[in-house]
Amino acid sequence: MIRPVPTTRRSSVAAFTIVELLVVISIIVLLVAMLLPALSKAREVSRRAVCGSNQRQLMTLYMMYGLDHKNVLPIGYVYNQKQFSYLIYWANAGYSGYVGMGVLYKVGLIPDDGRIVYCPSQQIAIFQRNSESNPWPPAQMPGKHTRSSFATRPVTLWSTTSPSVPAEYPRLNDIKFRTVLSDVFAWDELVEMNHLEGVQIARADCSVGWVDRAEFDTELSTLPAWSFLPTANPTVVDIWEIFDRN
Repeated sequence: MIRPVPTTRRSSVAAFTIVELLVVISIIVLLVAMLLPALSKAREVSRRAVCGSNQRQLMTLYMMYGLDHKNVLPIGYVYNQKQFSYLIYWANAGYSGYVGMGVLYKVGLIPDDGRIVYCPSQQIAIFQRNSESNPWPPAQMPGKHTRSSFATRPVTLWSTTSPSVPAEYPRLNDIKFRTVLSDVFAWDELVEMNHLEGVQIARADCSVGWVDRAEFDTELSTLPAWSFLPTANPTVVDIWEIFDRN
């Protein structure tokens, strides 16, 4: 007798419906949307820590320079515009040379890679290290300034027409516990495209701190963007004094 050959049945596999897939995708999108702000905030906290570390290292280099040069600080501004206090190397027709913070690089104190003179949060190209419009190392491209993303206290006017240094440097003893460095704030966009909520500062004693934008936003909003004017100098001085109080 011929026996029938038993047949095997395939086990049925449940499949996702389109509605279920859409629900899963929606949950994933929602989770990503919830996590992104937290990740972004964590990155900014990390960058702010690097920024503060860079400023502290710079202040240490200023103190080292002062020990070898009668306690002076090479800081200041150019063109009688106190917003213009972030230059490392000036490169215009007629005269090119190191100014302000650039003196530390000239004497070999700032490391060759130059990373400590920049804040990693700064998004504007002319204040980023080795961007097309801000070459690093300095003095390598004719006609190109090199800028730091940190401003120095504008207490000394530097010449941009001759290789002469200021007649008198400020001294550490004169500045004491006042603010010497800050994230560049020459106009409001520079703050918005950096830490947004405020600026990192460093004092003459090498301590670092944070100043909320609300503390100086009224003054900041009055500074002219890109076209600096001597008439803005008193406002810039007021902002530095606000930094001193924080």
